[in-house]
Amino acid sequence: MNDRPDAAGDRLPLYLTIGVFVLLLACLPLARMIDSSHDEDRPLYQDMLAMQTMQAQLVANKERPVEVSVSDGETVEVGKNKTFTVSSGVTIEVRVVDHDSFCVSGHNDLGASSPERCSS
Repeated sequence: MNDRPDAAGDRLPLYLTIGVFVLLLACLPLARMIDSSHDEDRPLYQDMLAMQTMQAQLVANKERPVEVSVSDGETVEVGKNKTFTVSSGVTIEVRVVDHDSFCVSGHNDLGASSPERCSS
């Protein structure tokens, strides 16, 4: 058994652990604020990915990509029996390069835009 009294230095690791925990808790609102600002652009990138996937499926099925410009909740037909509805506040544009190549670009009402992404 240890009968010596506790020294002030014996609690230092405990105090450091508690301090780090409190500091991380204090940073949580900042992290949530930054995350929510990035989430505003999420519909733009999800819509671009969906359109790129649909156009790539057309090319994979030996069909020609569809040139289209769609914005703010509009629905367009992409290929046979496939429709695409863009999110509110988002504009997606597809430019056909040749019979099996296309480029997709987009922007939203908040000022975010994505550079043109082209198939190879």
